[in-house]
Parts: sequence; C-alpha cells; structure tokens
Amino acid sequence: VDIRVQELATPRQLDELAAGRLDVGLLRPRPHYPVGIMAIRVLREALMIALPQGHPLATRGARSVRATALAEEEFVVPQFEEEESGFQEQIAEIGRHGAFAPRVVHRVRGFVSAASLVAAGVGVAVVPASLRCLQLPGVVYLPVAGAAVSADLAAAFRRDERAKAARALIEQVRKAARPAASGAST
Repeated sequence: VDIRVQELATPRQLDELAAGRLDVGLLRPRPHYPVGIMAIRVLREALMIALPQGHPLATRGARSVRATALAEEEFVVPQFEEEESGFQEQIAEIGRHGAFAPRVVHRVRGFVSAASLVAAGVGVAVVPASLRCLQLPGVVYLPVAGAAVSADLAAAFRRDERAKAARALIEQVRKAARPAASGAST
C-alpha cells in the first residue's frame, strides 16, 4: 500500500477522484458530488473566532464573543481560489446571527494562513476549534455565543471503488463514521 498525502483544493480532489487518480479525499462536504462519487462525514466540530491577541474582544476576559460584536470586523476567509464555496457559508451564518453582512477582506488557501494573518492583526477568522491545538502566538480563539455553528469534514471516494486497499480504508471510514453520521451524502 502506497499512501501519499497531498494538499489539493476540494474541486481538484473531486476531479482526481472522478478520474481515478485519487482513491480517497478529505474535504469539506458539498451539496453535490460528481457522478459516481460519494462522501461520508468523518468529523463535525464547533467553529470559533480567531482574534488577534490585543483585540478588544480578546482582552476583556470574555469566554465567548457575541455575533453582534463582530459586525464591524474584517474577515480573513480560508478558501481555495478554485472553489465557489468554502468557509464563507459559515461566516455568513455568523453574520445572520449577528444581523450583519460580514466584510471579507482576504482569502487565503488554508486555516493556518488565516490564523497567521489574524496574528498579524489583519482581521479575524472563523476557524474549526481544532486549530487551537497549533497554539499560534498572538491568536486568541473564542466561541461565538448563541450561534451553534459547526464545520464538517468528509471522506470522499468512488462508489464503485475496485482497489482492495482503498475499499478496506473506505469500510473503516464507514464503521468509524456510523455513530456520528446518519448516512452518506450523494
């Protein structure tokens, strides 16, 4: 078994899966997949606001941030250039909770880049709670009060996968995901 991990934008992962050049992709779920591709949610996690350490919302000793307090903020959005969707939907959801339209000032390829710009004071970012594990200096992570916003991660693969090793991995993903998910996305 040859396992190679590479970073690919979600649209490219889906193209590579459909073409048979990729066996399994880890991606943010989509409403629709190419013919023959399906996905299973493997993780759901809460979202947080990443703030620069010196930001007024981060220095009040608060344990959370109200969505309305983010109305004047400039957002850094992790989203691959080739994508129509991305974390912009989650930011929009927080905006709906706070009755504001988020101002997106920067789009970056990933969450680490977004958090790095936050540390530099460029804006704030909506990130998965797991990003706190990086402990990036200069960044404070706080949940959004009253807005139960989450993000999913899914494993995508071909429905008719023939490779034995890939089928075994997909079966393990199904077994692990069964308690957390109601089924597969199509």
